[in-house]
Amino acid sequence: VLRAYLLIFIASFVTQFVRWFVSTMINLQHCGRDGLQVAEESNNFVWLGSALTWQGWLYVYSLNKAGKSAHHRPMFNPHGKYVVRLFYMGFWRRFLIDDMIPVDNGGNVLLPRTGNNFELWPMILSKALLKIASMSWTTNNEVLDFQPVACFTGWIGLSLDTSHLSPMDKWEFLTKYAQHFEWPVQEPDKNTDISTTKKATVSKRAKPRVKSINALENPSPVVLFATLTDMRDVAALNVPGIAPCWSHPVYIELSRDIPLDPTEVIHPLKR
Repeated sequence: VLRAYLLIFIASFVTQFVRWFVSTMINLQHCGRDGLQVAEESNNFVWLGSALTWQGWLYVYSLNKAGKSAHHRPMFNPHGKYVVRLFYMGFWRRFLIDDMIPVDNGGNVLLPRTGNNFELWPMILSKALLKIASMSWTTNNEVLDFQPVACFTGWIGLSLDTSHLSPMDKWEFLTKYAQHFEWPVQEPDKNTDISTTKKATVSKRAKPRVKSINALENPSPVVLFATLTDMRDVAALNVPGIAPCWSHPVYIELSRDIPLDPTEVIHPLKR
């Protein structure tokens, strides 16, 4: 399902910056598939992606009109200059980027790109983000003093170290800040016996589900991301669907501790 709208990026995932950049693009595409709100809008920066599916090229400006009523359509600039809007140090700032693409001795592109060779915006975006990364770049940590998600959204990022927490504490943390999966409530059939309907109602009330963040007291919009550690040596059976993998951030949208199909519930055997 995800592959239907997520772009396939081609890059060398040995580099931490490339993994963070590609993961950020995919996570924001998932998070903003129905539109994405950004922070710190002003007269100098009007975000046009609130009602559109999030796309990375919305941050690239080239030979296109700007403003509230303008349709954002960046075009190829024959002069090779592009303006990229990124949020950094409390403001939406303009980064002037050229279209010179670095390659290795074999002619392979050294920047992340999509499977469509005519798309230039991923390389333009990554070059703009590299300007921010270069200010705190170290040999051990390429993404040190900035958060790629915050650069594209203006959101305030709060990093929490959960490595010292137990698995149960980590699960409670996830269920607190991510929506929890529940089975859809089915209306009882008109021909169903009243006594059966009452039993079903009581059984549903006896198992209250964990509330989502929207139902908590004094709710505030929270988008939850988690950074997976290097799991190249972890067997796929231990972490299905994830391992083995390099370290990268993931977007957590939903938590679930029950089967997707209610008929798959295995009741404990009677003693």
